[in-house]
Amino acid sequence: MAARLTLPLLGAALLGTTACASSCYMGISMIPGESAPEVQAFAQRARAGDKHAQLDLSIRFEEGNDVQQDQARAIKLYRQAAGDSGGTQMMYVPHKGYVQAIPVNAGPRIAGLTEAKRREIVENRENLPNKPVSIRQQLSACEKKYKNRIQKMPGLLIINFEGSVFLISKK
Repeated sequence: MAARLTLPLLGAALLGTTACASSCYMGISMIPGESAPEVQAFAQRARAGDKHAQLDLSIRFEEGNDVQQDQARAIKLYRQAAGDSGGTQMMYVPHKGYVQAIPVNAGPRIAGLTEAKRREIVENRENLPNKPVSIRQQLSACEKKYKNRIQKMPGLLIINFEGSVFLISKK
């Protein structure tokens, strides 16, 4: 009896989470009438990769204009709007004991917005350390913070951060 009751509840829970994933962006509901129409329009364009919409939405999150104020979402959107996208990107693949670079076409190149870069720097300024730190300390902090994005190979550290790949020799 418990198994019969659990399956429908589990199915309903799974449907609810996938439905939210497609009808929400950055916590903004895309269901008509649940959020301001202007905010929904910006959210739809931002989800599609429109950098100007990402910038506008990030400012709204920073200021709490028609959305709940959320600095973490504002910074995430600033980074999306500031970062270059598209163009030829290099994918690094381990191959026979070394790393092989393979060019991948990611569509037309779109430059990041200067205003988003400026705002991201201002937002992150309070997170910068007050005293200088060594490269080894920075690398260690980066390994801890981005553990899921890092692959280790003997003598080489590969970091994939915000679409950019960094190869760092540990020697």
